[in-house]
Amino acid sequence: MSDRQAVFLINLLQDVNILRPLVFMAARDIGLATRILVTPQFHRRDRSGVWGQEIAEMSLATGTEVIFLKDSQQAIDLVQAQSGVLVAASESNLAAHKPIHDVFLQAPSTFLKVTVQHGYESVGLMQSREHDRAHGKKVEFAADVVCVWTAPFRLRSLMMSQHEKLYVTGPSAVLQMDRSNHNELEGLDRGLVCENLHSVRLNVSGDIKEDFLEVFHEFCFHQSLHSLGVTLRPHPGGQYVVKNQISLPENVTLNNNPIYKVDLRRYAYGISAPSSIIIDMILAGIPTAVWSDKGSVMDADNYDGLTRISTVSDWIEFAQEAKENPLSFLELQERFLQKLLMPTDPRHVYERYAKLFDPTIEIEC
Repeated sequence: MSDRQAVFLINLLQDVNILRPLVFMAARDIGLATRILVTPQFHRRDRSGVWGQEIAEMSLATGTEVIFLKDSQQAIDLVQAQSGVLVAASESNLAAHKPIHDVFLQAPSTFLKVTVQHGYESVGLMQSREHDRAHGKKVEFAADVVCVWTAPFRLRSLMMSQHEKLYVTGPSAVLQMDRSNHNELEGLDRGLVCENLHSVRLNVSGDIKEDFLEVFHEFCFHQSLHSLGVTLRPHPGGQYVVKNQISLPENVTLNNNPIYKVDLRRYAYGISAPSSIIIDMILAGIPTAVWSDKGSVMDADNYDGLTRISTVSDWIEFAQEAKENPLSFLELQERFLQKLLMPTDPRHVYERYAKLFDPTIEIEC
């Protein structure tokens, strides 16, 4: 066992998904003494208790100590006179990230401070117009290293002062995707629709949320005429349809499981407004479409090159074509990934992250 520690800071609900494979890597594969520090803000967000249970399961599986913090100062005190790697997935100078940012600012230099990109359009890296309006364009990180998903030239929101911190790793999600044979999953009819109606990008106009829900309900009605079901997946942090008690059609099943417990390959296709789940569905190898509002007010430029749909007739046509000719969509999606220069090979992604915990590891790519 090395004297170096791996300390993971969890603040947002989404942090669990992003950091989970790295906790397993540090604790089980590399053998570092590993701790998870959980902010009080996390507990206030975790109303259902689902994500707290996920942390408990992760702790049990890896032998990792979990500490529930009173405040940021407690975390700062815990890492004094120690060394290793300090890892977070929601760290910047934005208000929502302040609990982690404060820890990074005051942690001793004996720790390598690592911020992991937590979404495709992360603040400070690749923002939409709506993100620019909501958060501004001067997002900074207190980390020594910022792990990013794509080639640096794609990160048009990155401040020049932050460039030297970049380390292209690819998304940690590829480390926990099911890679087993799935021939038995062929011939599926059910589609997956993902909502992120809480997002700032859907607040740019008062009609956008209603536009999405109207099209979704009409699409589900059409599917019901053919005895077809639809699965709806709310954003893990936003939970808009749950919190607002939105009535759902009878042929809709809600899936609120953590994404690493969902086999996306079981769906014939996926539809979502601009969101990181689009990348998850593409990596899973299912035909994927990006929903845009009928007035094209919402910024979806970061998804250029992917299939776009807007009206209910678009949804119906896409769902049918995805089942009849999936290869045409998969080829389009592969070109999109290639354009991003995003590492997606699990072995290569693993090596890049592992080197942060063990500098002696050689990277072959």
